[in-house]
Amino acid sequence: MSDATIRASLKTLVASVIGSTGVVHDYSRWTDDEKTFEDHYQAAANQPLHGWEITREGFQTARLAGDKYKVSHDYLIRGFRALKDSIASEKLFNVVVDAVNQKIIDTKLPNTEGKSLPKVKIDPWEIGETLCHRAEIRLTVTEITVKTPEADQDLLAISLGQYLAPGTDWAIWTPATNYLLNAKIVPPVANGRKYKCTVAGISAAAEPVWPVAAGGTVVDGTATWAEDGAVVKMNSTIAIT
Repeated sequence: MSDATIRASLKTLVASVIGSTGVVHDYSRWTDDEKTFEDHYQAAANQPLHGWEITREGFQTARLAGDKYKVSHDYLIRGFRALKDSIASEKLFNVVVDAVNQKIIDTKLPNTEGKSLPKVKIDPWEIGETLCHRAEIRLTVTEITVKTPEADQDLLAISLGQYLAPGTDWAIWTPATNYLLNAKIVPPVANGRKYKCTVAGISAAAEPVWPVAAGGTVVDGTATWAEDGAVVKMNSTIAIT
């Protein structure tokens, strides 16, 4: 599940309560024109202003067992309705707010824990030139996710043993060893690169400083090595590129 999916689910939830009497946006609306701003929260001309918006205020990630993580998203659902004292608009708006709140309590969003209890604040507000009642409903939506697959991680952070498989034509570099032309090796400490012998010879007693730039070369005793591409894991075997 993602922020976009959660917003869409919350939008559907609010819209199912208010019906055609208002409009619901799954993001905060902004404009520098008062009339346009009012129109954002009005379902149709000649209807009382009644609109809702949904925004994410932040999120927090916590590690669970194994590869799993818990992500808690903090959402704000904000509603507006034009104030009209002659029809006791405050009470009418509170009926709607109660219904939205109850719908949130009763509804478990897909792929979430569904344990969030909303916190609601209601106060007067002004949109453009229209005095309104405003409700702010805050809730936390929690989902469980898993970490990025191992193959997508930085190869430099993973030990060489995870990438070398029996039966490959690679060897780990060793000192004072006779290497033939076109021999292929990887460093004793993985750096995510492999190397090809371009000048046959005997390696030095001390390990050289391996180049990581594409095609970079290094003299090793009487042998010479050239950088020969990245080490890539594919289906638990080695792919030589």
